[in-house]
Amino acid sequence: MIKKYSCELLSNLNNEKLQKEIKEYIKEVPCCIFYPKCPHPREQSGIFLDRKFDIIKQSLLLSFKKYLNTDFIDIGYIKTWCFYNPANSTIIEGWHNHLTQKGFREISALCYLTKTNLGTLFKDNIKIIPEINNWYVWPSYLDHSPEPGYIEEERIVIACAIGIKNSI
Repeated sequence: MIKKYSCELLSNLNNEKLQKEIKEYIKEVPCCIFYPKCPHPREQSGIFLDRKFDIIKQSLLLSFKKYLNTDFIDIGYIKTWCFYNPANSTIIEGWHNHLTQKGFREISALCYLTKTNLGTLFKDNIKIIPEINNWYVWPSYLDHSPEPGYIEEERIVIACAIGIKNSI
């Protein structure tokens, strides 16, 4: 149900440069109009990260095509954002799913851009052990949470939800 795909396109980039650009993007494009008093994790970007970083979108679409075993995806919507946790901070549990719109087959994904010992937890005792530059893809209805705990190094994670029009 949760599958891992290597991000060859991202692996060939200067990861430190991409991390720096993404942190700048988070400052320029905050998560929502309620920032910094929003109800969700605050250190995240708006939902159009893929429009700023085409390489992320291309890498993500390749992974979705592999997941769906098809060469064509009729996209209804795509939302891509980034979470940032600074060094020497604590990550708290926050269960959620990415279902947003009826009438679409919805799929979610994560990609860790930094090394971290804290992954993502799913109900049913499933855990993503994070590896840099890999997309982890699953059906959006699965409830998940960042693994809670303390991190010594900064943690940057790209997240995505996509709605597919056709019924693959």
